[in-house]
Amino acid sequence: NETPPATSSETEQPKGEPENEEKEENKSSEETKKDEKDQSKEKEKKVKKTIPSWATLSASQLARAQKQTPMASSPRPKMDAILTEAIKACFQKSGASVVAIRKYIIHKYPSLELERRGYLLKQALKRELNRGVIKQVKGKGASGSFIVVQKSRKTPQKSRNRKNRNSAVDPEPQVKLEDILPLAFTRLCEPKEASYSLIRKYVSQYYPKLRVDIRPQLLKNALQRAVERGQLEQITGKGASGTFQLKKSGEKPLLGGSLMEYAILSAIAAMNEPKTCSTTALKKYVLENHPGTNSNYQMHLLKKTLQKCEKNGWMEQISGKGFSGTFQLCFPYYPSPGVLFPKKELDDSRDEDEEEDDSSEEDSDNEEPPPKRRLQKKTPAKASVKAASV
Repeated sequence: NETPPATSSETEQPKGEPENEEKEENKSSEETKKDEKDQSKEKEKKVKKTIPSWATLSASQLARAQKQTPMASSPRPKMDAILTEAIKACFQKSGASVVAIRKYIIHKYPSLELERRGYLLKQALKRELNRGVIKQVKGKGASGSFIVVQKSRKTPQKSRNRKNRNSAVDPEPQVKLEDILPLAFTRLCEPKEASYSLIRKYVSQYYPKLRVDIRPQLLKNALQRAVERGQLEQITGKGASGTFQLKKSGEKPLLGGSLMEYAILSAIAAMNEPKTCSTTALKKYVLENHPGTNSNYQMHLLKKTLQKCEKNGWMEQISGKGFSGTFQLCFPYYPSPGVLFPKKELDDSRDEDEEEDDSSEEDSDNEEPPPKRRLQKKTPAKASVKAASV
């Protein structure tokens, strides 16, 4: 017995059922994908990426970056409070010099951009002098040395209470780890290397006395000598062109000594890109330089700070997971020599102050003789008048 052939209606019905099932499955998968995309978009909206205050950007770069991401606002004290803090920190026997004050503020508050906006310091000095908060010991105007005027305490009853004693002393502002991490990356990143064009740009900006723009051959000769002595390694290029890398003996760089060598050392260390650092090196750096009251709490703060910087788009983790591996700065950071090597810059500023004092003494010695000469000229004139009258 042969089975009758299936009609067209019977054959079409089973084909239509799987097609409907496939369509429903596709719709459900598309809906799940849309839901996942919406959730991811919501997460992205919650975290707003910003430009860090420590980023070294030119005016054009900053304008371009601000179109995409807004500038992060870092809370800091007012300029007057920063000035008094700097005078107290840089105080010497003869007061705090303007050179030392300026370098202190540049080092601790790089977001002020005092190297570009020097008028902020001049205005603050004028305000505090008029208020009587500070006193000028040497020099005139926005030069010389200053001290903070100590206010006499008229209320001895308050000093009896311990609570009032503690409240009278202003607590030192704690340094935020997110502000010191870029400098830590700059110092700890290895190896350090930079091209000739970047070295020349940095040296001409921060070491105008060397006149590299007018006499570029001096910089080229210094680079070639450093390569011949084994203080630098030329990775690319020939002669004075290409990329140069610092060589070290242990932790200390071999380059240094003269002003030109020190300028090249600062330029390569600052302009090195990209700036990367491992978490183990960061932990050691924070514990040695910013230990705080509790080391465990500092490590907790460092972990939270790295997470915050990564969410804001300031850094990225290029290896490892969590609180391990290596991080990299996402924005350029080119610190000044005063920020990189503050001890060296303070020594140089003291030498400059001594030179200024010597020059001022010489000027005063030269100014004394003129009045005596005038007296000598007047005496013979009087004598001649008397002789004529006689």
